[in-house]
Amino acid sequence: MTRVLISILSLFVILFSNTNGLNVTEYLSYIEDLSRDPHFVAEYTKWALELSSDPEYMYGASQPFPCSTKGMQSTEIPTSVHALRPGDIQCVGAIGDSITAGMGAHALTPIGVLLENRGVSWSAGGDHTYEKMITLPNILRLYNPNLKGFSTKTSISFLNGQNAKHNGLNVGMFYFFFFYNYY
Repeated sequence: MTRVLISILSLFVILFSNTNGLNVTEYLSYIEDLSRDPHFVAEYTKWALELSSDPEYMYGASQPFPCSTKGMQSTEIPTSVHALRPGDIQCVGAIGDSITAGMGAHALTPIGVLLENRGVSWSAGGDHTYEKMITLPNILRLYNPNLKGFSTKTSISFLNGQNAKHNGLNVGMFYFFFFYNYY
């Protein structure tokens, strides 16, 4: 375990040192400049929409749900987790890191890695349906269509572009930027 941690730390130092690798400040500045260029944003958006409009490209073939959803809600509110059924769950939430925030989940280029695709996060994403995107909330919505708390949509993380009204109870955070901006 120690060897793995040392290897990861060494790689981080090599990639983000000013002399040998990626200069984070310069990279972020470049990304910010690109995001403010209306021509680039329009062309990138057009290209990304054309590519992502092909359902097979992003999601693959849809799959039918393999389990029965009938009778999976209790008639009375369960008082024990041992009596809990999938349809009894009324709310989901997630606390976590960049995976929870869906960082780069739909990335087509390195710039796309800086987008939070919370709506497709495995733990709290509620974009689409189970047939298109397999996430825990999409599975639970098959049992309880009134499920609350899941996140939807995409936002830009480094420009504080998080769209809180679509985040639901997904408070995942991309920690590298948190530490970079904090220290």
